[in-house]
Amino acid sequence: MLRFLTRRILTIIPLTLVMAIMMFFLMRLLPGDPASQLLGLEATPEEIHALKVEMRLDQPVYVQLITWLGGLATGDLGESFYHKMPISKILFNHLIPTLKLTLFSLFFAVIIGTCAGLVSAVKQNSLTDRILVVISTSFMAIPGMWLGLLLVLFFGVVLGWFPVAGYESFRDGGFGSFKYLVLPVLAMATAEIGILTKMVRARMLDVLHQDYVLTAKSKGLPFWKVIFKHAFKNTLITVVTLSGMMLAALMGGAVITENIFAIPGMGRLIVASIARRDYLVVQSAIMFITFLYLFLNFLVDVVYAFLDPRVSYGSLKS
Repeated sequence: MLRFLTRRILTIIPLTLVMAIMMFFLMRLLPGDPASQLLGLEATPEEIHALKVEMRLDQPVYVQLITWLGGLATGDLGESFYHKMPISKILFNHLIPTLKLTLFSLFFAVIIGTCAGLVSAVKQNSLTDRILVVISTSFMAIPGMWLGLLLVLFFGVVLGWFPVAGYESFRDGGFGSFKYLVLPVLAMATAEIGILTKMVRARMLDVLHQDYVLTAKSKGLPFWKVIFKHAFKNTLITVVTLSGMMLAALMGGAVITENIFAIPGMGRLIVASIARRDYLVVQSAIMFITFLYLFLNFLVDVVYAFLDPRVSYGSLKS
């Protein structure tokens, strides 16, 4: 197990380094530069050059890369060109809304999708099963951006049940602040619910026909014990694996959702910083999301290894 975990940790380092280098050069491919964006169209070439020197953009590209990687390794992300404040503070201020949006979406997708898939498999070929299959397929086919706009129009504008945009922290609004997350969470979690329902149903149907489950049934064990202790336990591996994949999809979808619902999260920060050519903020924000995603996937691997010890044993032999 220790060797398995060590190998997983060591894979994070080269992946993070490659992503950092790619992100650095992709930002340099954007037209324009931060100095021109900050000073405006009326700035003289002398003023633009002076600001570039102040921002250290006059240095060779490889020097800028080494400096940034060194700061990234030590936790010194530098200062935003636009906000004139430490980037670590900016990221922290925008991280909480994104985490709340992503984790709540993942939570509801896993709970609802797993329960729906379980019920659908247990009641195979029944009316309930067919209805759940149709609903899950429809959920998978609905684009998140289009669904978000429909939710805003119907539940926000027509019915007036929820705010159409904005965000309120738990410290300021208490439990009432969650009303701002209802529509965004629905927009992000719907497709994931459909995917998880289909996958859990397929896995449960496969497990229910395994010999050990049929043996448990023949011994006269209670129905609920056969389902949850024997069948569903092996389906959990599918749920854990899909949760890690969904996390990446939800983080990517947060960029669009946060802009639709005006949520001041990491996605909205990245879009605004790209428009301002605030290189350091964009690079640091994407690297933070990348590292967070890799770390959470590492946790998924750990849980996977505990649920199925053959994974760790196979890694030791390979």
